[in-house]
Amino acid sequence: MQPITAIIVGQNDSVRSQLAARLFTPGGPFLNGGMFASDDAANAWTRAGGRADVVVRAISPTEPAPVSSLTGRERDVLTLLAKGLAYADIGRTLGIRLGTVQCHIKRLYSKLDVNTKAEAALFAASLGLV
Repeated sequence: MQPITAIIVGQNDSVRSQLAARLFTPGGPFLNGGMFASDDAANAWTRAGGRADVVVRAISPTEPAPVSSLTGRERDVLTLLAKGLAYADIGRTLGIRLGTVQCHIKRLYSKLDVNTKAEAALFAASLGLV
């Protein structure tokens, strides 16, 4: 399996560095990546030939976190999703139907403004859920 590359975008150097320390470590979800203070800097990097599979937003503690809008069950689903469980396995673990799992995932993707399982897993890792 090819390593996933992520870039971290955020104004706060300290928050970016803390997030990078959790994500770009042996055993962490991502093996390599970069950090940028702005979307413009990240876009310039990709135009120059840089490649990223995932973009992570580094949110400072003073900014509202979208995770507060997740229900308890959505947090449970996110945690299991980030651990790599298949939808059917998440349903079995939580005692809910596959369609319910899919509904929770659709809602949490919308609330977190993510589009892929990798982005959701990265978000969960940044929160310390995995």
